[in-house]
Amino acid sequence: MYARWLVVCGEEKQGKHSTSEIRAKYSHYFIVTSGRDLLLERGRIVIDEFHRLGEPFFSALQGLPGKGKLILIAPTRYYFREVVGSNSPLLGLFYLRELGLVDPRDAINFVSELGY
Repeated sequence: MYARWLVVCGEEKQGKHSTSEIRAKYSHYFIVTSGRDLLLERGRIVIDEFHRLGEPFFSALQGLPGKGKLILIAPTRYYFREVVGSNSPLLGLFYLRELGLVDPRDAINFVSELGY
């Protein structure tokens, strides 16, 4: 069995939200507020700040068939380990993609591709 879903994590202001908007072709985008409400922005589903949803959400994920595309965004690797760690019923459903600071060379290449 291989992981079908993705968790993106990184410290604040690392570009998790922006990267997912640019790179992920999704049909629905959710943001979880600090009050644990889901805000639908826009298929493919992205849930930003998923760790705020808590256990009922994780139990619901466990019952899903694993079809389709689901991307969860968390602020740090800690949340990934807490939710999808070795004792989790979600183990094996996600793979981790960690974002760090942007390499200046990548930023220059990106701007060049835009024609600047």
